[in-house]
Amino acid sequence: MTRRSAARGLWGWAVPVALWLTPVVVFALLLPTALVADEAPVGAADSGEVVVGERVRDLRTAVSVTVAEPATVPLRLRVGGTVTSLPRASRVASGVIVIGVDGLPLRALVSDDPVYRDLRRDDRGPDVAAVAGFLAALGYDAGAGPSVFGPRMERAVEAFQRADGLEPDGVFRVDRVAYLPPEAAGEITFGVTLGQEVSAGDDLGTSAAAGGLVTIAPLDGAGDLGEIFGDEPVMLSYRRETVELTSVDAVDTDPATSRAVRDLVDALRASRAVDSDRASPDGAIEGFSLALASPQRLGSVPGRAVVASADGALCVYEAREGGARPVPVTVEAPSSELGVAYVDADLIGRTVIVAPTAGDLGGSPCT
Repeated sequence: MTRRSAARGLWGWAVPVALWLTPVVVFALLLPTALVADEAPVGAADSGEVVVGERVRDLRTAVSVTVAEPATVPLRLRVGGTVTSLPRASRVASGVIVIGVDGLPLRALVSDDPVYRDLRRDDRGPDVAAVAGFLAALGYDAGAGPSVFGPRMERAVEAFQRADGLEPDGVFRVDRVAYLPPEAAGEITFGVTLGQEVSAGDDLGTSAAAGGLVTIAPLDGAGDLGEIFGDEPVMLSYRRETVELTSVDAVDTDPATSRAVRDLVDALRASRAVDSDRASPDGAIEGFSLALASPQRLGSVPGRAVVASADGALCVYEAREGGARPVPVTVEAPSSELGVAYVDADLIGRTVIVAPTAGDLGGSPCT
């Protein structure tokens, strides 16, 4: 074999071997760099200085929505005669005229305490306070919820009677009102017609509660929604459909909010957007989420940047020329980021010390 042919043979083997070794060598060279890069954030969070980062969160929580059928309560007459008017108002509130009999109005009295007797001067009890609230709804000053029927209330009753065409004798007669508890005050469905003769004890129709029909509940043990969102405005969403609520509790206290949620659920059902398997046996529909209408802006730091004083006050130490300075903070621990603390948004972009030393503290922590 000649030297030239031998060299050609070695060269033929060298090329495949070099191609095979190249990725191995590159991997060996890059591995330490990769390990260092992977450890760098942890090392930076253990000590030294960091710039306070920014987080935006909306506290989005998976919830179910239940819309129950409204309970109906009869509106009962305590006076007989001919139905002379059926007002256009379709929603009951204290003081609203619900029907006219023999040309005189009959008004709704909405109160936690029922009014079951005629009331006059020197009468006492929770029903007296209920009548005071009824008069106040009509603009008559009977005092701030008195439980004693005094001269001031008597004058208010007389003014009410004159305005409604009744004899102004100062005696509040229970047959001039239709009593309803607050949970039943809602939309009226009339069961009588104009010109119809009615008797005391007849039902003139029913009232279906306007609020308290919608229940929003957290899923997967997320906790109390009132504690999560407080009184902040929130957005209730199902896929791309949303409705804004003034607060989580508004579905129980504000009829307009309750109606908006019911309208959303009705629209989703009509468009078949709600999956049939999303509804549980009790009628709760899953797939909704609740989030802050205006997301929160928070700062984020490694947990070891937060220092506690002997009395429990929390602070971080801002790195400044001339030495570190303690800055009081309010701290929350996010569930999605281990080793991270959320702090006040006004710290975003400022430099703080992670795991400050005794020299940084300069005495007692956070002082």
